[in-house]
Amino acid sequence: NREGPCRNYWRRFERCMDANPGEDEEGNSLSAKACENPFLAWMRCQQKHLEYYQDRANVVELELWTNDVNEIEDERPAKPFPPKIKPDIDTSITTSSSVDGNTSEQSPSSAHARITFHLEDDEGTSLVMAYVKDSEGKLLGFGSKGKLSKADVPGLVEFELDFPACKELS
Repeated sequence: NREGPCRNYWRRFERCMDANPGEDEEGNSLSAKACENPFLAWMRCQQKHLEYYQDRANVVELELWTNDVNEIEDERPAKPFPPKIKPDIDTSITTSSSVDGNTSEQSPSSAHARITFHLEDDEGTSLVMAYVKDSEGKLLGFGSKGKLSKADVPGLVEFELDFPACKELS
């Protein structure tokens, strides 16, 4: 909130909340009514710059998940994935292209990948979380049990793959 195009709106809202602490005799926040206009201005700004703030939120979420996954892997020995609940990998990966400045040819620059995890095995034991890493250990996609069960396709983890040097793929 303190960075980006809406930082000044946030600061106004934050100053207003600090200037109007506490509750009235009915238990309602004093800042709720007093700070309604700065809050709405901040929300309008965030809607206007939605992509910026969603990208930042995704980066923060990825960092948090990366730390959690690394901690879990450090504490537990690695086991082979149970064959009965092996995830389904969607091989129809969709790519997006960028124009190569030298040759003006299109080459894939990234791909959208999908892996669907089975949320429970035959005995009813369920996953608590699922994640996907690349061969170098970089976290690509992740989801908690709650998020995975609420997905349009239960157990679906979607992520982007970047291809920094994909000229040979085209």
